[in-house]
Amino acid sequence: MPWIVLIKCSCHSSHLCASYACKMLPSELEEILHLIYNHFSNSPGRKERLAALQEFERVEIHRILAPGQTRWLSLGACVDRVIEQLHPTPTLINYFAKEALERKCKQVERINLYINNPLTIPYLRLMQYALKELNELNTLYQSEKPLLYCLREKVTNIIRTFARNFMHVKYVRDCSIEALDPYLTSQYLPLKQIYFGNNVFYLSSVL
Repeated sequence: MPWIVLIKCSCHSSHLCASYACKMLPSELEEILHLIYNHFSNSPGRKERLAALQEFERVEIHRILAPGQTRWLSLGACVDRVIEQLHPTPTLINYFAKEALERKCKQVERINLYINNPLTIPYLRLMQYALKELNELNTLYQSEKPLLYCLREKVTNIIRTFARNFMHVKYVRDCSIEALDPYLTSQYLPLKQIYFGNNVFYLSSVL
């Protein structure tokens, strides 16, 4: 039946794109999300101490969410929650600093090392920006309405959006989506002009 068109799972394809892209980020980013979640997951006492600190610092009393085990795109909510508790009020930093003083634990020491690294929040902000864009596209795939007719336009838009972050705008605008080559280094922007998202201001200056 040559007239049948085979369309693979678009959600899975988006997940694979996010997974391969995130391999270029420090592996500690995923590790810190798991370490922070695991620290609280099976300890009501730790959850209570965190909630008490959140109340004292007048931040939202939210629990730490579990990072997705199988899909990178499910990390978005977890990243959002950790950032919320790190900036602008450094609730998690204050919590783990106190934990380190009162309880000698290698896991807490590792968490402290990561969350106090000046690059941690910018990298998490970068993930937050990229995963938000991909999750919006992923939501479209999950619609109960038949939206196949607009899929090409949406995918083309997100490819051009990400390409403009690190490539010259004229090249991205004038090139067909099929011919756009993300490995064409002659069209790369200078490092300080690369866009990492609205909330990342200085990542390029320290890389």
